[in-house]
Amino acid sequence: MLNKIQQYNQTAYFYLILLIAFFIPLHKKILTVFIALLFLNWIIEGFLNFIVFKKVNIRFKKFTVSPVRTNVIIFISLYLMYLIGMLYSSNFKYGWFDLEIKLSIIIFPLVFSTINPEIFNKKKYENIVKAFVFGCILGSLICLSCALWGYLQTGQQNLFYYSNFSVFHHPSYFSMYINFVSIIIISNLLYNTEKIKRINIYFNFFLLTYLFVLIFLLASRSGVISILIVYFFSILYLIIYKRKYLFSIIIIIMICLVSFYSFKYLTLTSSRIIVTKERIIDQKEIEDNNKNYSTNARLLTWESAFDIMKKHPLLGVGTGDVRDVLTKRYNEKEILPVLKRYLNVHNQFLQTFLSIGIIGFTLLSLTLILPFFKAIKEKDLLLFVFVILIILNFSVESMLEVQAGVIFYSFFSIFLLQKKAS
Repeated sequence: MLNKIQQYNQTAYFYLILLIAFFIPLHKKILTVFIALLFLNWIIEGFLNFIVFKKVNIRFKKFTVSPVRTNVIIFISLYLMYLIGMLYSSNFKYGWFDLEIKLSIIIFPLVFSTINPEIFNKKKYENIVKAFVFGCILGSLICLSCALWGYLQTGQQNLFYYSNFSVFHHPSYFSMYINFVSIIIISNLLYNTEKIKRINIYFNFFLLTYLFVLIFLLASRSGVISILIVYFFSILYLIIYKRKYLFSIIIIIMICLVSFYSFKYLTLTSSRIIVTKERIIDQKEIEDNNKNYSTNARLLTWESAFDIMKKHPLLGVGTGDVRDVLTKRYNEKEILPVLKRYLNVHNQFLQTFLSIGIIGFTLLSLTLILPFFKAIKEKDLLLFVFVILIILNFSVESMLEVQAGVIFYSFFSIFLLQKKAS
């Protein structure tokens, strides 16, 4: 009986992780339920080990031999720094809410590093990755269906663009998911070309084209820029490490054709990118605080963040007080559009520095630096591009301040490393 309970417990781990991967791009509330169930299953396993099987140190032993233990320690330390940041915060309501949002930073590393590594064997690992891919494709099809239905009812073309199009998440985050799926497909083609039937290869290239167009429909500037940079690094990898010249040429041609026609016919996306370029170059427009451009707003919030960081370099202003301190600074500088929209810093590196100082900033950076060099050392394209993608999105979004960002980041940061442990 007890052995069966253990088997059910291990099976539950796999299916819960599978469901979490599937629902990351789909439904926030359902996703939260599955994460809670995963953690509950982890607690039940711990109870069985401690009370029933008298295996007190089994988890500690698993952790000490885990190849990801250093990364896990850094993640846990980062979350502990946010907890410490509550000691010198005055806004406890916002602080505890922020800690709740960031819970997955500690849940996934703890669970993934202390469960049976067989849960991440090659077959199960591939199934979990496929679950995320299917979730993203299903999400995109739902978005297209909703846009088409709305268009047939109203005739409004803007239903196919930006936030009107993205049903489940902000376009920036859904674009990030789609970008990652594109690299998963490229990685699959690269490492399994000989095993894949020719018709499936054609289908994968069609899927890549579809995803690329999808990025332009989402009209996220960070999404468009990210996918171009990500593809650039992927092509470099293919040429330098794999010498896949024909494969690289095909991808380059695909990118050029899709980009050309997307910029030509998807005018909203192209105009957003052109406006961004103009706002960055034209400093006079940036100084005009009465013009509500998101690019200007980001630059103004970054400037405000640097002003605050100079005064609180070591420990930051506290986990709960970031928003209040920023709002006060916006008032002092009379940044009306920014204050009206109540923006965060829109840069996770600056956001973390503001909250918990240079210590937190260093820990956050290490969660990316260590996997980056590991990916280079082991020539792991998927891990390498994932880190690049996170760095790009951290640079323009405060990803750890919203569920859509923090779950994706913490889940795959450890999951992709855990693959090597199996």
